[in-house]
Amino acid sequence: MFVWTIAILVTLVAIVGMFATVLGLPGLWLMVVTGVILFFTTSNETFVHVSIYGVVALLVLAGLGELIEFIASAAGVGKMGGAKRSAWLALAGSLLGAIIGLFAGSLIPIPIIGSLVTSVLLGGVGAAIGAVIGERWVGKDWEQSAKIGAAAMIGRLLGTIGKGICASIMAVVLVWQVWF
Repeated sequence: MFVWTIAILVTLVAIVGMFATVLGLPGLWLMVVTGVILFFTTSNETFVHVSIYGVVALLVLAGLGELIEFIASAAGVGKMGGAKRSAWLALAGSLLGAIIGLFAGSLIPIPIIGSLVTSVLLGGVGAAIGAVIGERWVGKDWEQSAKIGAAAMIGRLLGTIGKGICASIMAVVLVWQVWF
């Protein structure tokens, strides 16, 4: 019975990890830590076990997800000739926007999905606002700042999608390792 409880809990952790990742929280690393803990605390003979191949797959996918998000976000600002300050402010703005979106999503009467959608959208809006502030700070005009802000928003959204895909694959790997 205890084994089934652990398997169900790991499945829930995988689901939470997927959603947390899209919300801008460290869901990828939650799944990695879960896999590592199971690798070290269980044996190959038990029903609930993550192999070394599963741990390596989780680590590679987590690294890939972070890289995709970083490159997409930075490329959005950099492609348009934005300043490094703008890229950092876009990152800060996207995190703040995602957190605000998480709570604002409770205003949408669709559980979990409302928070997920508003978090992703406000994360993109936060990235745009951060980039515009950064560009205005270095003295660029409103038109150029707005273009860089739009690019930051698109980069953030694409990065979130890429990272979300990695999180989904990681959840499948973790659940597969535990159940099969």
